[in-house]
Amino acid sequence: MLPGCDMFSGEPDPAQAVINCLDDAHQLVDRAISTCLLGNKPVYISMRCNLAGTEHPSFTHSSIPYAIKEQRSNKTSLEAALDAAVKILNHTVKPVLVGGPKLRLGKAKEAFQELVEASGYAYATMPSAKGQPLESHPHIIGTYWGAVSSPFCLEIVESADAYIFVGKIFNAYSSVGYSSFLKKDHMIVVNPDRVQICGKAEFGCVLMKDFCMELSKRITRNSTSFDNYKRIHVPKGTIPSCGAQDPLRVNVHLKHIQVAFLLLFGEDWLGD
Repeated sequence: MLPGCDMFSGEPDPAQAVINCLDDAHQLVDRAISTCLLGNKPVYISMRCNLAGTEHPSFTHSSIPYAIKEQRSNKTSLEAALDAAVKILNHTVKPVLVGGPKLRLGKAKEAFQELVEASGYAYATMPSAKGQPLESHPHIIGTYWGAVSSPFCLEIVESADAYIFVGKIFNAYSSVGYSSFLKKDHMIVVNPDRVQICGKAEFGCVLMKDFCMELSKRITRNSTSFDNYKRIHVPKGTIPSCGAQDPLRVNVHLKHIQVAFLLLFGEDWLGD
């Protein structure tokens, strides 16, 4: 990997192979492709224009066996991370889940879905994670995007006493100018290869998919956060009912005015 970070994502710059000599080409190309497959991210391969099409003995028409080392979680570190997370989550009242764009990097889309099913938590997606978590699930509460989150999503996420961010990226875009109000000591962050627990402990060599899959087996089901969302959520275009003794709300007042106009003038006035 090149030194430095992408100014927008906070991620290391993509790996690249710069081929100036054909003697190094085979090794550099293989290294770049293996980095791409391991990290599930793009790489760059560039070659001097006077080398293109030049034959070299290191490149043959027959395939050369090449193995990529399988990535595995450290069992001790995984167990410690799970114990720490379960101890917190099973003693909180209204935890929530938030899926981020690194779900693809961690190859954990299916494992995250298992966690959603097992936990019963309300869950949201980050804006750059569209299409990663399943958005047709009954417990989806919308997009968590700082001040411009889906209606009622921000209230549920930021009022939670624990939130699990799986594959998050926090920057000016995803937080709308850092308008999120999240407490570090309530946050469990699951990265592709490590887990951070409430700003107090960090466990390395833990793959995201392994952590999510194992956590789904140990977690106590808790639907309180989703029940709270259903309690406050008003479907778009639906005016809440108002009893005879309830305070008159503006949206209910406007509904009565609309009904009165329909009675007086019919539906023709709607087109003017």
